[in-house]
Amino acid sequence: MLLLVLLAACVSGYVLSLLVRSRSSWKDAHTISEALEGAKSVSLVEFYRGIAGPELALDRKKASARQIADLRSAVGGWFAPSPFGMAMCFEPHHRVEIVRADGSMFCFTICFECRNYALVSGADPSVRVGATNGSLPTPWVYSLSRFFSLAGMPPREDYRELVKKHPDYHLIEEAEAEFYKQAKK
Repeated sequence: MLLLVLLAACVSGYVLSLLVRSRSSWKDAHTISEALEGAKSVSLVEFYRGIAGPELALDRKKASARQIADLRSAVGGWFAPSPFGMAMCFEPHHRVEIVRADGSMFCFTICFECRNYALVSGADPSVRVGATNGSLPTPWVYSLSRFFSLAGMPPREDYRELVKKHPDYHLIEEAEAEFYKQAKK
């Protein structure tokens, strides 16, 4: 009997931990869905941001109504626990830019390398909501990877060769050269 009680307690604790880890996913999925509701525009962006210098858009597409519905599905689900812990790199290359119905800006930025994400509201990136650099819920990793791949922006292992083809790549090189020059002082 004692063994059954202990087993029930362990199972209950495990289920509770999954539900607690799903809470932020539910909240963030709702925040994203609200931002999409009646949005004036939704853009999918693949970009590169070096250590210094400007961000270079590698691809930018206006999302279709179907893609917006697919995005809602990709971040939906009632059971989406986030893994414990968080990687520290956060060098994102994918973003969903939403101009809300009221004209305000909302961004959902994803790093597939470390599997972190950020929700940023407003023009000022320091104004943050939801999980900032939080771990992507496990079910979102595959669904968002597939979503961006179908949009022609697959997560890549290495962006260096792709960004070198960008017409403004020299701005990154110049800014990084200046950054390293200042760092040596």
